[in-house]
Amino acid sequence: MNIELERFSQDNADLVLSWRNAQQVRENSLNDSVITRADHLNFLSRLSQSRQHYFVLKTKNAPQGVLNVTEYDDATAYWGCYLAPDETPRPGVFPLIVAISGILAFEVMKVEELRSEVLSGNYPPQRLNKHLGIGINSVRRATRPSGDTVDVLCYTITKNEWPSLKTRVSGLLPTALQHVLAEFTQNARSAVL
Repeated sequence: MNIELERFSQDNADLVLSWRNAQQVRENSLNDSVITRADHLNFLSRLSQSRQHYFVLKTKNAPQGVLNVTEYDDATAYWGCYLAPDETPRPGVFPLIVAISGILAFEVMKVEELRSEVLSGNYPPQRLNKHLGIGINSVRRATRPSGDTVDVLCYTITKNEWPSLKTRVSGLLPTALQHVLAEFTQNARSAVL
């Protein structure tokens, strides 16, 4: 088994767009609008000139979901993800995405803190954050394009917390994923360069 991070591109545009427009993804996103193909292609063209890194995560060459790490400034990055809709995720994929995001932020980009935002009705990431000991550091209200107002829970991991958190996350992974994560850590720099 291996981990592959495939950058968003024209080659995977249709797959990613279908996931972005899936109901469960839109329900758990700040942007709950249906995204047109033209809008997605425009987004792709802007990615190449930004500090945003969007990937399709593959294991055994099978797409598992999407993760992104955005360098906000030299000290801070934001990350987000979603699992492939209508697929049966392999055990450990969600913690694996957390681990990969942390590796990219702290070990490659060398930021001081990694932040994430989760809508208040999106329970799986809230449970994982709680299980890992990542607390909510703030809550804000946001209005989505549909007009719905939602609470956004903000989480932060610091560089000092990362080593012990990485160990806890790794402990949630099946043994096979622990091994490929260790291998990924050795080669992670090539994922964002």
